[in-house]
Amino acid sequence: MSGTGYQTLLDCRRRSRYLRRHGFTTDQIALILALDHPATPLRLHRYAAGLTAAQTIEAFHRLAGTTGAGLRESRLYDYENVRHEAPCNRVGVRDRHRCLVTAR
Repeated sequence: MSGTGYQTLLDCRRRSRYLRRHGFTTDQIALILALDHPATPLRLHRYAAGLTAAQTIEAFHRLAGTTGAGLRESRLYDYENVRHEAPCNRVGVRDRHRCLVTAR
């Protein structure tokens, strides 16, 4: 893990522990962390849980009952770096009626 990334994780762990003691959920903590860290929601949730990528991979394999090839750190980073956007909706006109059409 790079020095900057590791320092970010340590800062997030410290803040997470403090917020959890005050009753915040992981989702709420991730939202708060998003105010200071420009990361994707998936990475912010990992930071909110205080997990390194290796710990996340280990937990995944333990829960899924898989080993090795199921998920690797490089793939986790790929997933964390992709920004998934909600589908855009636009109003289209069909048969003289206005209907909500999902943009493609």
